[in-house]
Amino acid sequence: MADPEIMGGTPCIAGTRLTVYAVAARLDGGEAVAGLLDDYPQVTREQIEAAVDGAARVPFAEHEKARPWRRAKVETPVA
Repeated sequence: MADPEIMGGTPCIAGTRLTVYAVAARLDGGEAVAGLLDDYPQVTREQIEAAVDGAARVPFAEHEKARPWRRAKVETPVA
């Protein structure tokens, strides 16, 4: 489900760049599973259900790889 070479290691549905958190967010936002299946015809209902389960088990804020660019220190040039 998570590959460090895909989406920085954020868990995704196999063979896609669709993260489990994106799936959960769309469904939490009121979208129906049918909408996701229309947008991603290669994804099955079972994969959607597994993604929701995975997102619930490891919330985005707790995922160690979530938004790695947010942890990077950026040097601000001094004028």
